[in-house]
Amino acid sequence: MNGGNLIKLVTANLGCTQKALATQLDVSGAQISKWKNGEYLSEEMERLLVSLAGIGNRDPDIVIWTGGNEQADQWDALVRFLASLSLEFNDTGYYIEPLTLVEDDFLCWKVLHTLLEAGIALPHDFPEQLAIDYAKYAEKGAQLPIEFSSHPIVQLIFESFKALIHLYGFYSAYISEIMENWDLNLMDTEACNIEPCLLDLAFSKSARQSHLLPEFNDFKHKTINEYRQWLELVKKNAYERNVPLRAELLNLIYDNHENVGYAAKEENTGANRYRLHPDVYMNEMLHNQRTILKLMPAICEKLGIDIEDSECLDSSIATAITQVST
Repeated sequence: MNGGNLIKLVTANLGCTQKALATQLDVSGAQISKWKNGEYLSEEMERLLVSLAGIGNRDPDIVIWTGGNEQADQWDALVRFLASLSLEFNDTGYYIEPLTLVEDDFLCWKVLHTLLEAGIALPHDFPEQLAIDYAKYAEKGAQLPIEFSSHPIVQLIFESFKALIHLYGFYSAYISEIMENWDLNLMDTEACNIEPCLLDLAFSKSARQSHLLPEFNDFKHKTINEYRQWLELVKKNAYERNVPLRAELLNLIYDNHENVGYAAKEENTGANRYRLHPDVYMNEMLHNQRTILKLMPAICEKLGIDIEDSECLDSSIATAITQVST
């Protein structure tokens, strides 16, 4: 939880200064500043500050970003509604956890954080066009109002969710089992960010630079660079531990999300069962070659062939056999 925004909400709700808040909490003013700058908050103190802020179970970041408790609830409801609608486009066959298991406001936090990173200026008041009866329009066959479906923010969020479905399907198909391989210890590295940050990558594929998103290009560049580092780390660790890859993981970054989703669908339906990534083929070829070279000395001995002196063997092959046999 962001201590800085939480302190802001507490002082605003109580109408007091940080110094007065420090006196009320029986702590130093310096301690308040430390909490505001991100120092660890105990669970007990966090609960007390949340109570003093009057935000209930809401995330303080969302309340600050949107302008208040009511607006925070409205944005959260919108995000949940769009998430449920987007799942109708899930053709990967995989369970899309971030859009399905929406038990708190983390998805809303992630959406707003991504939009803000790309430079969007959220309206202070929740747009009237978006304040519709979500339960009514969630019914199958219900036609959404044109002013709702054509709203640029709705389109940005909805398209990013559709892209997220494809990326999450690919992650589930080809990456999750590698991440869960305890021998690789990937969850103790920066690669652990691959799954929770997929919405950022989805957004970088579905959106583009515009007056609405003036910092999008910088956001996309940063996201792609981070993902390249994370995925290269996964590939490196998998290679060193001889863990096979069933797909080129960097396709998650460089291929369009439709193709990525199609690859996930193929894996889910079993269409890829006899197809392996070229790295695996190369590993098998090298393994077979080493086996042959290890057996060659015994074969040559039975045939009465001197490996080092015989003109029957190519010098490079003889050298390789000697190295392997030793």
